[in-house]
Amino acid sequence: MSTRLRLAIVLALVLTVGVVTWLVTTQATPEQSLSLAVLVDTGTETVRSLDRLGKLATEVTLGEEERIGAGIAAAIEAGGGDPEGAAADQRAVAAAYAGAVVAELQERGGPRRSGVQYRVKVLGTSEINAFAVAGGHLYITTAMLGLIESEAELAAVLGHEMAHVDLKHCIERIQYEHAAAKLGGEPLEAMVGIGAGLVSIGFADDLEREADRMGTIYAAHAGYHPQGGQLVFQRLLRLSGARPEARANVGAEVRGMLEDALEGYFRTHPKASERIAGYDRVFREQGFELDSGRYYVGRQNYADMQPRAARELDAEWVTGRIFPPRSAKTRRLG
Repeated sequence: MSTRLRLAIVLALVLTVGVVTWLVTTQATPEQSLSLAVLVDTGTETVRSLDRLGKLATEVTLGEEERIGAGIAAAIEAGGGDPEGAAADQRAVAAAYAGAVVAELQERGGPRRSGVQYRVKVLGTSEINAFAVAGGHLYITTAMLGLIESEAELAAVLGHEMAHVDLKHCIERIQYEHAAAKLGGEPLEAMVGIGAGLVSIGFADDLEREADRMGTIYAAHAGYHPQGGQLVFQRLLRLSGARPEARANVGAEVRGMLEDALEGYFRTHPKASERIAGYDRVFREQGFELDSGRYYVGRQNYADMQPRAARELDAEWVTGRIFPPRSAKTRRLG
């Protein structure tokens, strides 16, 4: 290690200690004296701040992100997953339909990064899931498509996955590895493997909530009913055993099939009940007029796999809620 590099490391450590010291002292107030809780909270926020600085320092260009994402997508798709489920031609129709909805969200929903080229792939599998890969690769399973009942619901699910890309959640997970590769560390192949492996882990809950928020905003700005996501999670909640007394009457084989179908989604996403409550917070924050607003649902569009952009139906515009407000008891528990 050169003398210059050692000096740079020492200076960085000194600066870090100085920042932490300053933050700790500023957090202590007459109302809240310096304590272990203050130190813990401040230390956590400091770590987050340093992580944000690190991600800014290792930021990649969109072109680099697309190359990394293409490698991850190829690794995922090489793993198969298509033998079961819908036939290839049916998946192609569904992918084209989903792609048209994504194009509508990108054009009218107001994503931050307009230069991302999104690609939608439908995976034939009994697992209910959807996920995103850096560079704009979006995946949705045939089982998830079977759960969805309207274009507004599809827009909510795909909007959520778009948000993971738009907000750089996907690429930020592997930026440090990318920086190491550029410095002669991990080769690109290893970095692609890391990115593919992270798909099965999912994002932290705060990033999932952020993706729910932005995905709902995209969908509402594009004219879709903001409650589309809530309807999806209401069904997921029922399937996941929110009513054990009802599940007790279901045969073991069918119950096992449901659990297998939902395993991947709930392994990589927060609980459905938490997501439903989170949507309510987004509605209040954004000032959506759910009781009087007029939004597009698109049940017939979804049934026919004909996007609203190609065939807008007057009957699919509705005024008011499509998901009832939760009771006071539910709100307290949410």
